[in-house]
Amino acid sequence: MSQRAYRRILVPIDFSDSSRHALSYALDFASKLGPARLLLVHAYYVPPEIEAFAPDRVPGYLGQLSEQAAKDLEKLLTELQDAQVTAEYLAEPGAPDHVITKLAREHDIDLIVLSTHGRSGFSRLALGSVAERVVQTAPCPVITLKGPKHE
Repeated sequence: MSQRAYRRILVPIDFSDSSRHALSYALDFASKLGPARLLLVHAYYVPPEIEAFAPDRVPGYLGQLSEQAAKDLEKLLTELQDAQVTAEYLAEPGAPDHVITKLAREHDIDLIVLSTHGRSGFSRLALGSVAERVVQTAPCPVITLKGPKHE
């Protein structure tokens, strides 16, 4: 049985401690496997309240979110310069699970590494689970990690 090569690894980033934990895991995983490329993905969206009550503000709000995501991701890449992996980032508007699975398909990703926020009960029911939806729809294997607060 041949070992599967994980050369392209997607890591969703929302700048939380949980997503940084997943990034750290992916870096460690990639360094042990040899040359790997990380794709850091940030999804941003307009809250429904703004879209419903101030639709004229949506383009400006999306622009601000895009600019801030690019700055934050660029800073994160700078922090990763000492890592022995190649990393790049993409920030796109949309629901996180849709953006993650779409980019995984488009970039022929071999593995997705993401963290769960550990919600349960009503908050999980109301908000849903991005990780669960990614696992169900991803075109490749997915590693899910409990965030650092849950270990």
